[in-house]
Amino acid sequence: PGIQRLFDRYNDAFLARDAKRIAACYHVPCMTIRADGSFHIFESGAEIERFFATVSETYHEEGMRIFEMRDVEVRMIGSESALVSMEWFMKRADDTIIRNWRQSYNLLKQGDELVFLLSTYLAHPNNADHRTGDCRRFPLRQCLFSGSGWRPTCPLSGRNKEFLVCARCSFAGSDRRPAGNTRSRRPLLL
Repeated sequence: PGIQRLFDRYNDAFLARDAKRIAACYHVPCMTIRADGSFHIFESGAEIERFFATVSETYHEEGMRIFEMRDVEVRMIGSESALVSMEWFMKRADDTIIRNWRQSYNLLKQGDELVFLLSTYLAHPNNADHRTGDCRRFPLRQCLFSGSGWRPTCPLSGRNKEFLVCARCSFAGSDRRPAGNTRSRRPLLL
């Protein structure tokens, strides 16, 4: 019930473009990893609010009027936290899909409510055109969770960490640092 309540509040806040209510769903501090691979670490509610004001406004400008969750997976981690993954569908008022993506959230109990500690936004590597090398646009982070997309060439030895190949078509490329985020960090290869 607490997980459903959190996602209902979050969804309602996004649809209302209410950044203050969106921020209230997050733990302080928290982190979000976006589809472009950028890491955003927030150390105050005001930072979270500013970030999601932009995100929710952008989604609205793109035509988003409905958010739908599908394929929800919940894994409890003790009694105070959970890992929740789902497919988000961003839709227009006429119910047509603008885009969809997989996202995972690490939840933590704060007082009587659950809040987001970490959000990992995962684009779909399977949507890439592997014949044209379009798979290059998907960052390394996605393969760590989805099982396809980019993979390091030497994941165990730690050598060649910057050299990646697409797991589906073997297109070779290098991991790119996200642009415009001074707080971005390269993820650890697990």
